[in-house]
Amino acid sequence: RALYIPTTYHGNGLYGPFHVYEDAVYLRWQRALFGAFAGLTFKAHPKSRAAPLSGVDVDKRPLEDCISDYDLLVFDYLATGSMLALVSNKPVIYFDIGLRRLHSRFMRDLKDRCEYVRINLKRSLKPQLDDAFAKFWSEAVVRSNDGMTPYVLCCQDSFSWVTLFRELDKGKSLNI
Repeated sequence: RALYIPTTYHGNGLYGPFHVYEDAVYLRWQRALFGAFAGLTFKAHPKSRAAPLSGVDVDKRPLEDCISDYDLLVFDYLATGSMLALVSNKPVIYFDIGLRRLHSRFMRDLKDRCEYVRINLKRSLKPQLDDAFAKFWSEAVVRSNDGMTPYVLCCQDSFSWVTLFRELDKGKSLNI
């Protein structure tokens, strides 16, 4: 059982680069994803302004209540839901559709944690997805969520993302 954890649809509320796509673009991507991955369940976002794709299974429970019921987690957007997936003990697939610009150290840790594939939404989606799934299902790569520790655990009274990434850039191990 696999769960797709999307972001919200934003209607006309577009803002900033690398943040959201127009709903039509995001829906096109989602239709291609569900067309390539039979049996995938759509996790409805609690703040979504629109109905999810028609004709697919939808889970409306809060993510923290349903995540344990799935064997595989899939996402395309870095936010709270994706972080819950990354720190889980489940296999994870991240489709990078260009909605975030990530720090190089985090990107390295992300790629160590999950199956990663860059998707170009301006190209045909079916061949990209077919290639990605063929690779995922044929390789037996062991992944760990240990690399996510610096991003989710804090042992100090205060915390600064700027300090975290400065220390990571210097190659330091963190005791935060």
